[in-house]
Amino acid sequence: MSNASTIQTISIDRLLLDENNPRFGGGFEQSGSQESVLRRIIDDHGINDLLTSMSTNGYFSAEPIVAVVAPEGKFTVVEGNRRLAAALVLTESDRASGYKRLAQRWVTSSTKEKVDSLKQIPVSVLEERNKELIAYLGAKHIRGGKPWDSYAKAHWLFELMSVSRSELTVREAARLVGDQSPNTVKRVLEGYLLMQQLRKERNYRPESSLVRGRGSNPYYPFSWVYTALGFENIRTWTGIKDLGPSDKISSDTRVLMDERSLENGEKLVCFLFGSSDKGWRQSVRESRQIAILNRVVKDDFSVKELENGESVDEVWENLRPVEDRLEDLFYRTTKNLESINTLVARETLRHDELEQFRKLGKRSQKILSTVIDTLESR
Repeated sequence: MSNASTIQTISIDRLLLDENNPRFGGGFEQSGSQESVLRRIIDDHGINDLLTSMSTNGYFSAEPIVAVVAPEGKFTVVEGNRRLAAALVLTESDRASGYKRLAQRWVTSSTKEKVDSLKQIPVSVLEERNKELIAYLGAKHIRGGKPWDSYAKAHWLFELMSVSRSELTVREAARLVGDQSPNTVKRVLEGYLLMQQLRKERNYRPESSLVRGRGSNPYYPFSWVYTALGFENIRTWTGIKDLGPSDKISSDTRVLMDERSLENGEKLVCFLFGSSDKGWRQSVRESRQIAILNRVVKDDFSVKELENGESVDEVWENLRPVEDRLEDLFYRTTKNLESINTLVARETLRHDELEQFRKLGKRSQKILSTVIDTLESR
């Protein structure tokens, strides 16, 4: 990358924050303003560590920002957006007009000279984004620095393998991120491609998710998607295309190959996250229940129950063998009766409370007697 770049000292007024920052996971909508990009960097990723060091020490010239040429004599920063954000805040740039109070916490008479020096900083300039640059960014942020989260990594892999036309296979991409086994990279890419395809072909809006994510993907927890795709029944039910170690992807790669797959892929996402657009509440309440969902989707009737708003726990309870359900119910009943017996023997109760609990006890006794009679008659 260094052979194709030149290092220049450039005014920060000519440096643009990158809307396609991998930390944003590709984003779901372009903001259209530098101020909103700055706000997302500060709110979602934080710059306090940089405000402290840069106000005291200025800019560390041995680590230039990396940028590509942009129109009108400007440059888009592709590496160092957090550093540029800190410089904009500290120098009270027009783009950071909403953060004057934040700047005042670090800018003092003793730090003003260092802060003023931030108005021009060293920049390694490249003509365009290319596969070497994309690979460099991934190596830097996947293995060190301030790491990217799983969605940002997925977006980077997609961009590296498709947009840059690098011709990388899944196995080669796995090696780039330091994973000798391609299985994790394969599932992450499948999850990313599935969500992109649903957005394009089924008008699925990530903003409609009822389960919020964080980091580069605030709309839904991306890890739930690729975790789900690691289960055999879910893969069979959705009919998702299996990415092999030697496969390559392009910007239009599809993993849901027919209408049934698209329909079930959309159902999977709605089971996981719900949808305010469709008035569909999520069936899965926490990630550990994905394993239960994997069992439930084998049964067509149970899938219909999920579509009607039942939770995976409720549906799975109906699928379990009768003897297992009875054993659990008898166990819980016995434990509850033991607790009742302990409390009744230990606690002092008022007359009206005693009468109420006698009635409840007799009712329970009658039900239990009926159960025993039924068992004995078989």
